[in-house]
Amino acid sequence: MAHRIEIAYKAGTRDVPGEKLKKRIKRDMGLNVEARVAEAYIIEADLGKDILEILRTDAFVDPVIQEGYVDKPVPMVGDWAIEVGFKPGVTDNAGRTAREVVEALSGNRFREDEGVYTSHIFFLSGKLTEGDVTAIAEGMLANTLIN
Repeated sequence: MAHRIEIAYKAGTRDVPGEKLKKRIKRDMGLNVEARVAEAYIIEADLGKDILEILRTDAFVDPVIQEGYVDKPVPMVGDWAIEVGFKPGVTDNAGRTAREVVEALSGNRFREDEGVYTSHIFFLSGKLTEGDVTAIAEGMLANTLIN
């Protein structure tokens, strides 16, 4: 069974990646937006609840400023959500490291058909058209050759 762990900054904590994206969109496109960023780990392996809880609360997060959510979305809102991950065959170094962590915690090696993949989710709010969102996604957030 596949699992998804999403990581977001706790309420009241600065979302520095979101703040940087907001400034970049303003500078490069002249658009006023609110931006929040979350990370996602897609784990294609059957894991016990104990391992998932360690990943959610400790291994994949900074527990002081972040919270993790297993198999449910982060509680963020936005007018638009853009998820950027690697295309098949492109090396996902963070996913590779996360896989090693999962293997170490579980004591089991992944099978050939199992893996861990990472992505980032960008939540945008503001007066944006679909064209604006596409330009942000393709021009700022993703390299369409690999993402």
